[in-house]
Amino acid sequence: MMDEKCVRVSRLLWSLVFGLSLVTALLWAVTSRVAAEARDVNPGFTLDVAHAAVWGIMSPGDVITIASSADAAVYGAAEADGVGFFWTPLWRDTGRPESVGGDDTFAVYVNGALADTLFPVTITGQLDVLKDRVAGTVEGVSAGTEVTITLGMWAWAPSLEFGPQLTVTTGATGAFTATFSNNDLGPHQYARVEVPVGFYTVQDYLYPQNVFQLNTFSYLMGYAMPGRTVTATVYVTETDDVRWSGTAFADWPHG
Repeated sequence: MMDEKCVRVSRLLWSLVFGLSLVTALLWAVTSRVAAEARDVNPGFTLDVAHAAVWGIMSPGDVITIASSADAAVYGAAEADGVGFFWTPLWRDTGRPESVGGDDTFAVYVNGALADTLFPVTITGQLDVLKDRVAGTVEGVSAGTEVTITLGMWAWAPSLEFGPQLTVTTGATGAFTATFSNNDLGPHQYARVEVPVGFYTVQDYLYPQNVFQLNTFSYLMGYAMPGRTVTATVYVTETDDVRWSGTAFADWPHG
């Protein structure tokens, strides 16, 4: 009887947790654009490589269009709102999102006139949970280029708004290191990396590599290449004594 009661209580608790998760997800979906508008926007335009999106501040009512210099099938379009903020993803004419690479070039037009040309820079590296630092390389920039790193949690965009932040400069090869000595970094975190390029900003994200978190709710969580299938297996004592095995899909854009 006691076991049956425990099972019922456990099911009720998980139902409440699941319901709360759904409500949280819906609230985030509704408020995500409001949060993006409210946060400080970098001067000029911002090109987000991972999300394949461009945003910035123009005059209210301005019409912004974006074209790829290499592929006429790639485009973006938006109208600046009442405070001048605009945001647009980059799409293909098939209706599918476009990916952004280091060889791409995007022309930004405001009310039909060319305003800027965006050249994505390639940002590589990782979040090192053992040394509490984010280290990487920005290709094609000069020594002394400022790099701003902001920490977030579980690829949840609002967590970046109040996350720890450091600004460092690149070396001669474009290498940078940001040590968060006052923070204990873990596999639940990720880092947004912002690099000013001319009059616009390129940003991308870095993640922990080959490190995962197993929590008390029997979840195994971490980051992998978007689109990959991740298989996890739990053993009791030996590799031939499997307690549980499952698969998960690494979501776009953070994995």
